[in-house]
Amino acid sequence: GSVRCGVEAWQGAVESFSQMPERTDSLGQIANYQLGYSYIQLRNKVAALDAFKDAAALPFNKDIQEDAYFNYAKLAFDLNNDVSAFNDYMKRYDALSKGNQIYSYMAMAALANHDYEAAVAAYDNIDELDPRMQSNYMKAYFLRANQLIQNGSFRDAVPHLKAAAYYSPRQDPFNQLSRYWIAESYYRDGKYADARAVLMDLYNLSALDGKKEGNLIPYDIAYTFFKEEDYPAALKWFNNYLAGRHDDRGADAETRIGDCYFFQKDYTTAIAAFERKLADYPDADDIYPYYRAGVACGLVRDFPRKVQFLERVKKASPGVPYYSDALYELGRAYVSVGEPEDAVRAFRTLRSTTDDPDYATRALLELGMIARNGGDDTKALEYYKEVAAQGGDYADDALLAIESIYRTRQEPDAYLAFVNSLGDKASRTDAQKEEVYFGTAEEIFLGGNYAKAESTFRSYLEKYPEGAKAAQAS
Repeated sequence: GSVRCGVEAWQGAVESFSQMPERTDSLGQIANYQLGYSYIQLRNKVAALDAFKDAAALPFNKDIQEDAYFNYAKLAFDLNNDVSAFNDYMKRYDALSKGNQIYSYMAMAALANHDYEAAVAAYDNIDELDPRMQSNYMKAYFLRANQLIQNGSFRDAVPHLKAAAYYSPRQDPFNQLSRYWIAESYYRDGKYADARAVLMDLYNLSALDGKKEGNLIPYDIAYTFFKEEDYPAALKWFNNYLAGRHDDRGADAETRIGDCYFFQKDYTTAIAAFERKLADYPDADDIYPYYRAGVACGLVRDFPRKVQFLERVKKASPGVPYYSDALYELGRAYVSVGEPEDAVRAFRTLRSTTDDPDYATRALLELGMIARNGGDDTKALEYYKEVAAQGGDYADDALLAIESIYRTRQEPDAYLAFVNSLGDKASRTDAQKEEVYFGTAEEIFLGGNYAKAESTFRSYLEKYPEGAKAAQAS
């Protein structure tokens, strides 16, 4: 009931002030001012804005005029996000204290609207912050930094995080959280030593104890060393993290321990480390440990064990990270243990599942080699010709294999016809083509097939009558 009475009283005030015929004199200025406050109580901000604007337009009472303009500016900002009235107010009245109040108000409104960039810009205009402003200032800068981090702008986030930590002591959790993200931003920007300096300080303070970020500090320190290829130091800190029995990054930490041994060429210990990871954190789609352990087995020439590790890729989903890498190495492992049929199946599966054109091409080269080793030169040519026709980095390898097959077959004309059909993709000069033709004829001659050698040399001379080897051919 009391609320209703209050509303009725303010509504009555509005009706009374509105009945004044003219509100352009000194009494009218007061009436407009009171009318504005009445509308505020009734939560009619649009009508309040007009009333305060009218009161601010009259010069009779300077105090009322200034305060009315200030309220008009606040309402213009609230309703339309229009800062021009605030700017005009500060130009007109040059009131420093009100200026700080205005920017604080703008910052608070921006915070409420989750416009942290605008909040930061507003706080930058305030010379001295009271304790409440300091709290909101830190919040604004931290949240703006978080936006920048989410957008990948780690370098731009650093000064915002430093500002967020400015008004709090080093032992304060908010300060420590801000500095943790400063370290993370340095790390993402490739400044590993800078990141480590902040993280070491936090570690020595036992910062953020019990919180996720605090638990990750040793893990993050380990990665700064890992990125700098200081593998012994990285090992120490990855083990430090695991000793805390934290599982958030346990699987990755154990994988990186294997990597640390692998990159130090201690392949036997690396294999054991990867096996430990696979036992502690089994995951069919986490192929990397199987892949790296398999490669390590190959480097110590334990090819059967390489197959055992890499065959796990068959249980993974195509497209997961390292699927193509592992399947390619599996095919090569099958070749090493004398299982060409299994190798062919692996490379064909790789061709049909990979979205990496590089691996698709390498699979074709491997299939060509297997076919050739099995005595099927015709099939090998199909694979090699497909690679050569694609052009690119592996075309030259394919052309060399094609050249070798046609030389073995003693078919230089077929070789020339294919190379000429490729045009610019063949990357073979006329001199190189001529050398292959003459070299094939010479191999026939040295093999003792003089009749075929004669016809091949004559064919060479017809094609290259002024060739570099013409006299020798004759």
